Amino acid sequence: MYDLNSIYIAKTIDDAIGAMIAAPDATLICGGTDILVGLRDGVKVGGDFISIKDIEELKGIYIDKDKNIHIKPGTTFNEILSSDIIKQHVPCLLSAVIDIGGSQIRNIGTIGGNICNGFTTADAPPMLLGLNAIACITGKGTYRQKPVEYFYVKPEVMDLQTGELLTDIIIKHEDYSGYVGHYIKFSLRDAMDIAIIGCSVVCKTDGDVLQDIRISFAAAGPLPMRARSAEKQLIGVKINVELFETMGKLCLPDVSVITDKRVSKEFREHLVEVLPGRACKQALSKSNDKVVDAR
Repeated sequence: MYDLNSIYIAKTIDDAIGAMIAAPDATLICGGTDILVGLRDGVKVGGDFISIKDIEELKGIYIDKDKNIHIKPGTTFNEILSSDIIKQHVPCLLSAVIDIGGSQIRNIGTIGGNICNGFTTADAPPMLLGLNAIACITGKGTYRQKPVEYFYVKPEVMDLQTGELLTDIIIKHEDYSGYVGHYIKFSLRDAMDIAIIGCSVVCKTDGDVLQDIRISFAAAGPLPMRARSAEKQLIGVKINVELFETMGKLCLPDVSVITDKRVSKEFREHLVEVLPGRACKQALSKSNDKVVDAR
């Protein structure tokens, strides 16, 4: 039995917004895979909760008339894994989602929760950063969009005002068309553990040259982050063995890894050096035989 004061079951987005305004200290809950664990461990015990699990407007995946992909935040990880839209247009997202917990977690955990918990170790955000995904935020009579990258304010704090919630995640056509990507999670117990370092690479090629590249990390700093200075240096670089061996070193100035009870700063820095090249190589191997042969 969980020790909570109250839980309100919202039926629509407007209903949830009204409930949040009426109880600004209440906690939103959807899949609950993080919050319920916290309750068990004494976090938010005796608190008030607003469930958005039953809101159909917050579920599903579709493509709009401009070929932009919409992923509703209440969509579970297993629904993403089984989506033909994701498989056809952004299969790189599957490489991140498949590493989130076990099958039972993926069956109830949602992509919106994976973002809005604000954890730097979350697996989906690095790939969403690499796809330039946009967070759509709805409040009472308000609507705004913000890149997922800048949706984070600080650890476990998102850019959400009282009465606002995440209502959509958009991946624009120009940010996925022609791109390939891959996510690598390094953890002690594979999918059933949180990342020590996670690395996402999304890129586009022009022959044997990198036309564009986006490198993102989980657990390399206090928030999910892009290695933007490294990206600038890699655009226009020829794809070869040397690229895969050196691109990670360019990312080191972009990260702020630390020593904690799991691993040392030095080991994390080593992972930052090696994972981008591996992820890039995996991404390119999926789509372009000519590039793979050139290596």
